[in-house]
Amino acid sequence: MPPSLSPTGKVKNWRSSEELKRLQEREDWQEKLLREKKTIDGIIEGSPIPTFVINNEHKVILWNRACIELTGYTAEEMLGTENHYKPFYSVQRPVIADLIINRDIEGLSKYYGSKKVKQSDKVLGAYEQLIILRILTAAAVNCIFWPLPFTMKKEIS
Repeated sequence: MPPSLSPTGKVKNWRSSEELKRLQEREDWQEKLLREKKTIDGIIEGSPIPTFVINNEHKVILWNRACIELTGYTAEEMLGTENHYKPFYSVQRPVIADLIINRDIEGLSKYYGSKKVKQSDKVLGAYEQLIILRILTAAAVNCIFWPLPFTMKKEIS
């Protein structure tokens, strides 16, 4: 007799057992991903390198302690906003990360063309820009911007 026609309900019990097993595996994976996210967040938060992260909607999702010390803006002021330009520019405009997320090659040339945005030879898949920048709340500092998430097909001059 095929298992689906079992009058004893063993197939149903087997299905329930398999479903419980899959649910447990899913919970285990979710817990593991959450632990890894906390670890990565902790590494970035504790880094001495000022770092901020924006999502695809250009909202700040991470603003580390070193960024706070450099800019004077707290994480509470920045998280969930599109205000990441404020420490660097007196008017609203895209930063390199915004242009990279939008894959806006023309914008990179428009805003940063004379500032030598180039592919990084230190960070695989990143672009970089070395400039002397006056942080609006601090003295002039040397900054290297390493926006990451994709590889461009066209060279920036």
